[in-house]
Amino acid sequence: MKPHKVHIGFGFHANCYHSYRGDTPDALGFGGDIRIIRHIIHTLDGWNARGVPVKGTWDFENAYSLERILPQYAPDILEAVRRRQLQNGDENILMGYNNGAMSAMTEDEFLASVKWAVTNEKGSGLADIFGSCEPIVRPQEVMFTPSQAALYRKAGIQAVCLYYSCVPFDAFRTLIPQLEDEAAFNPLTYSYNGESITILPTYSQSDLMDAGSLRWLVTDLHQKQQRGEIGHDVFLFINMDADSFLWEPFPVPAPLRKLPNFGGLGGLIGEVQDLDFVEFDTPEGYLRSHPPLREVFFGQDVADGNFSGYASWAEKPFNRQIWTRLERARALARAEGKDASSASFETRIRLLSTTHFGLASPVLNVTRQAAALQLSAQALELERRSARQPKDLTLCGSAPRTLFCAQLALEPGYCTDITALEVKTQDLAHFTAHELRRHPDGSLAAVYLVCCLQHPAQQCTLHFDTAAPSQGSVPLSGHRLEQGGLGVCPAGDTGFPQLWQQGKLLAETHSFITYRGRRVGFAPPVYTPLALGGEGRGLRFSGEIHLPGELEPGRYQFDFFTSGTLEVIFLASTVRYPYTREKDRISSQASNLGRATDRGWQETAPLAFTLRLSDDAVLCKRNFMADLSRFPLSDFWKAFPRNAQMDSFNHQLTGGLLCLSDGQQGLALAHDRQVLGSMAHCPIRLRTEPQARAVTLNPFGTFYGKQRAYPTRGNGCCMDLYTATMPQAQSLAPAYNGAFEQSLQALCFAPAGPDEQQQELLCSIADSPAVLGGELVHAFTEDNALPHSAPGETSHPGRLRAVALTGEKATLPRTALRFVWNMLRAGRLCRKARLPKKKQSPQQ
Repeated sequence: MKPHKVHIGFGFHANCYHSYRGDTPDALGFGGDIRIIRHIIHTLDGWNARGVPVKGTWDFENAYSLERILPQYAPDILEAVRRRQLQNGDENILMGYNNGAMSAMTEDEFLASVKWAVTNEKGSGLADIFGSCEPIVRPQEVMFTPSQAALYRKAGIQAVCLYYSCVPFDAFRTLIPQLEDEAAFNPLTYSYNGESITILPTYSQSDLMDAGSLRWLVTDLHQKQQRGEIGHDVFLFINMDADSFLWEPFPVPAPLRKLPNFGGLGGLIGEVQDLDFVEFDTPEGYLRSHPPLREVFFGQDVADGNFSGYASWAEKPFNRQIWTRLERARALARAEGKDASSASFETRIRLLSTTHFGLASPVLNVTRQAAALQLSAQALELERRSARQPKDLTLCGSAPRTLFCAQLALEPGYCTDITALEVKTQDLAHFTAHELRRHPDGSLAAVYLVCCLQHPAQQCTLHFDTAAPSQGSVPLSGHRLEQGGLGVCPAGDTGFPQLWQQGKLLAETHSFITYRGRRVGFAPPVYTPLALGGEGRGLRFSGEIHLPGELEPGRYQFDFFTSGTLEVIFLASTVRYPYTREKDRISSQASNLGRATDRGWQETAPLAFTLRLSDDAVLCKRNFMADLSRFPLSDFWKAFPRNAQMDSFNHQLTGGLLCLSDGQQGLALAHDRQVLGSMAHCPIRLRTEPQARAVTLNPFGTFYGKQRAYPTRGNGCCMDLYTATMPQAQSLAPAYNGAFEQSLQALCFAPAGPDEQQQELLCSIADSPAVLGGELVHAFTEDNALPHSAPGETSHPGRLRAVALTGEKATLPRTALRFVWNMLRAGRLCRKARLPKKKQSPQQ
């Protein structure tokens, strides 16, 4: 029987378009990418010339890197990769045309991103430039949602590379029971709703450091093969950004570079090239003769950002500013029955680049922010120009519905009293109008309209009258609002809202900012009945927000209201965060933002809901392909018991609907995506208490704290290095400094998850119709998320600090010592092992 081998593949994720650097060919932009990619090619060529058959696997981003940057500034790189593909067996696999947020796309956007990555009319597809590519995707930021199992197969893709790693650059390591090494280093089958795709577990240099060294990791795997614990070949696919400083030798004295982990790519190859059981390979090369060994499943939406999820791309106010523009453009396209053929389609694809949303923390580089604002404005303008504009204001959906909701703008002076606003339309059952903003002259500037028809229709033409006598909304009975079995009232101790269901407390709420290590609560609210137009009742909670040393104070307003017989309670939230002085700079070789921040901000919770649930709690969420999937919270502590406590997780794309329930109680949330939208707007905190799991939903906020726990092969030093040195590991909360946000949500009681009727209702609110036409009342076009503009800073390439020197000064030395100890331990284990060597090692 042929002895089992340890196959090793080196993958280079090549994307020269960054959220944390600009667009110049130096260290402030993509100069580092070009330098490191050239170093990678030179290293591979050098080892090949010495007889070592090492190969590279490349996944290039097309829209920016292959269309513009590399052809203009480094055409030699493209020639070298093409040469290596022909002569040395290198592979090209897909990333996605626009380094895009693949999991947060519509079906048409997703399929185009895959198709255009292969070939496109601009000639930047992998097949266009390199002649061929493999049907394998290493998705940008390894974003994946369950319904994509079917879509990838529809697009002709056979396998997806997802991290199974020991640091938050991970996809599913902490979501499933731990795999034994035989399965963890072999292809797996992922199935959802009868469709399957192959997943290739993927690793980074962090996993090599966690083991101590690459040599010890492959030695340990081979010893298990020799003992029969592993009965197959294994494949260690090491994939990392092609601009990572880890591919280059560390800036240490030359003798130290011979130590494991210090020599960059050349050092890694040198560690294992003499071992007889090691075979250099590529993903397609391995998959060709190694079918999946096991089936796995996780219901979470995964990504490799901070806290192992969508925090980095969804929890900044700027993310929501440009995402809401995207949603408005999508709604206009849906109203015309279009997506791929709509006017903004290609612009939306470019906007959906993850680079326009993260990974940078706490804000984007100023150059990238400007590009994202320009693209989002362009996408929306293209759709508005192409949309029909009837004289009368018309709400137009993509399918027949009875509920039409929309944020509308009113011309100055048109109406001053919301209760006097009358809405007329054919087949009207009832309407409710809620005030959102006023003009400087005191007249209404924006309202949120809820309009319910008696029978389904695809569009609704509205007429307005302000001459009606002021009726006033239905008065509340005390300070309690009830609808559909759900109640809202002030808490006796704090005055902030509480949610009740049939006399039992369902959820407490919390409003706070964690600033410089101290939780600072919003000032206690004043609560008053809410005036509404039409049919409904409401309750307002309002007050001030203060922080130590603030330059400007903040304010909040939480308006809960009902509409007719609809079994939901609407929540209109308006928050103006206080502003504090920004003087902290982020300038390293990995992250140079071009502006200052206040790192004292650590968390924001505008209005967070805490439920106490059983171990049967399930999270249900809807993605942007209208698929409703779910996962039990027990996945976390069953996968790794230490994760029964988590400061933050965000594995829930929020295409308008989110529900947390345990069969006895539950809360469903929908948000109008055109008022304030987000890729994944609701981070969650998990606490295990006696007899309950305390779960806190934080819509339109951000949590911070400890990263979740990860299994380790060594002493856990890599996790500490990640949190101490990586720029993206810092809090996103400074992005809220001085920001303004206004959102519209709907809440309902859903103890077993949303039933079909609740889903239809909530999705009608989330997928609000396009607003066409109108004169005195028309579509609202302003942004509901406004980040505070901060002063810029001037950087010089020579002043950028090395990433390894940017960590916490108090903990970094101790972490470094643990790292060295772990490396020495691995070396000792390797020396004790009897390793079969190649008969003739290449001449060094």
